Amino acid sequence: MNLSTTEKLARYETAQETIGVLIAMRSKWIYEEEQKPEPNQDLIRQWESEQDTFHDELNDLLIDDDDKIERVLNEYAPIVKAHMTS
Repeated sequence: MNLSTTEKLARYETAQETIGVLIAMRSKWIYEEEQKPEPNQDLIRQWESEQDTFHDELNDLLIDDDDKIERVLNEYAPIVKAHMTS
């Protein structure tokens, strides 16, 4: 992929924000589940595991890793967009 520095930075920041939204979504779901009289601990553990995975992806994301950025944008951005428009 032959992108300018500005384009690379924009894609990198978009990927970071996308993963950040996924982490925030899980935080909200966990909080809401914990407020229930009988929280589903399996769901909470699943969402915490997903959060950990997203945190690892965010920490490992590099501006020059075009393939990973592309994967994040293709895989996660539609999920975030659907969530934001629902």
